[in-house]
Amino acid sequence: MHSSVFKCAFHTTAAIKTQHTKGPYRYVPILIPQEQIGNNPLKALKCHRTGGRGPDGRIWNHRRAGGKFDRKFRVVDNMRTDFGGETLVEKVIYIRYDPLRSAKIAAVAGGSRKRFIVATENMKPGDIITTSCDVNEDTGVKLKEGDSRPLAVIPSNTMVHNIELQVGKGGIIARAAGSYARVSKQLVNECVLKMPSGKEIVVSNKCMACVGQVSNADHNTIDIGSPNKKRWLGIRPRSGFYVAPQDAQRNNKKNEFLKRKKFYQKSQEPEQYVRFTY
Repeated sequence: MHSSVFKCAFHTTAAIKTQHTKGPYRYVPILIPQEQIGNNPLKALKCHRTGGRGPDGRIWNHRRAGGKFDRKFRVVDNMRTDFGGETLVEKVIYIRYDPLRSAKIAAVAGGSRKRFIVATENMKPGDIITTSCDVNEDTGVKLKEGDSRPLAVIPSNTMVHNIELQVGKGGIIARAAGSYARVSKQLVNECVLKMPSGKEIVVSNKCMACVGQVSNADHNTIDIGSPNKKRWLGIRPRSGFYVAPQDAQRNNKKNEFLKRKKFYQKSQEPEQYVRFTY
């Protein structure tokens, strides 16, 4: 198996598998052993439950503490590279739901390798995607969804996802469902990306990015519909009447502050004010 799969496993299992180091509450991610993956990188690995408890045995997350269905971890390769050769051509085998992320994942195979990648919005089984790290590639080549190229080759106003911040470190930006960024303009050795929020970031034009928008863009509009399904997702039922003591004290102080605070709005006449109170 290629080392890129191990790098992907190292980045994506940081919150799942940890190892204790010196000092309390210091945990670092460790590598997934080779025998757990074997010769099949598409193998689903067992994911241990924590029940909302941290490494000290105490409850860290009281709202998502148990009750969810059994979920398995699948290694998703966020490092789109041609492995130092010519343009890598891969075929999409199938697209499936991943319980540990909001976006869908696609199983692709090319040559002697197969792996999971983040699926795009219009990707279908049977599609052919290409990957090339050549910065001097002709910019007139037509790119389609799922193709991965350096930002220097991607035309302006193109939607991209799975963007690297450092060359060769794997995609970090725009990996959640429905996320994307647009190539705003090209500088000398850098590229300006515009996020949907309007914020602009500047990265090296040698960083890799994938063309298209991440799949499952409507995941946040799905109506849960029943408390049983919410419990199945791992969210504990709450009556709404209980408030933690520290939250109640904070709310009381905020209400008292708002009662004492007076808002003034200047009217058209310069020496006359209109007072608004709660």
